[in-house]
Amino acid sequence: MKERRWPRRDARSTGRENGAGYGSVREKGGDDTEPTNIFSLMIKVYRMSPALLVLHLSGVVIAWFAPDDALTRWSFLKVAVAYAGEIFPLIPGAVKKSKFPDVTALYFFLMLVAIPMRLSVAIRFCYSYRSRIESGYSKISFARKIYAIFVVLMFMCMGFHSILADGYFYEWNFVAISRSRMWLGLIGPLFAGGAEVIAIAAGVVAIFIAVRRAFNCKGE
Repeated sequence: MKERRWPRRDARSTGRENGAGYGSVREKGGDDTEPTNIFSLMIKVYRMSPALLVLHLSGVVIAWFAPDDALTRWSFLKVAVAYAGEIFPLIPGAVKKSKFPDVTALYFFLMLVAIPMRLSVAIRFCYSYRSRIESGYSKISFARKIYAIFVVLMFMCMGFHSILADGYFYEWNFVAISRSRMWLGLIGPLFAGGAEVIAIAAGVVAIFIAVRRAFNCKGE
């Protein structure tokens, strides 16, 4: 009996047909993978802005290693902190509740003076999710769109007010940065204007996307 021979197929062509070639795997597993936890999220942010990483590491050095009488030793810093406290009321608000006021004053001074840079990074990060925001925005009704814009505007205004006018200092009791220099170094940026910066950045990006879509609809 004659053997039945099955036609051979090139493995490379089979890979192309099934979409399982090496190139397609690289495209799926590239650098655009979504963060799955807080650590991968921070890595993504720091890769976006190494300057922000330097800022946070500088804050860790201040929180963990600065002497308790830092402003007494370095009087020029005391003058700078006092001037910054007139602009950012959050500094004196945090100092009042802190067990190490000089260290807290230096830390908040560094973080709040760097707000323009932090805000630019936050805006870039929020804008990187533009396609998702636009996709979700296009699926909701007109009334919900107005409501969403109103909520975003409210949080953005609250962020500006908290940084420049109110200066209300808040913290979580189980990780109180006013009582622990370790927690101040680890999560201090969130309470030193970080939450407000995120709210402002989200508002700016959401409003930009809404205005852009409105003009595009009129153009069509």
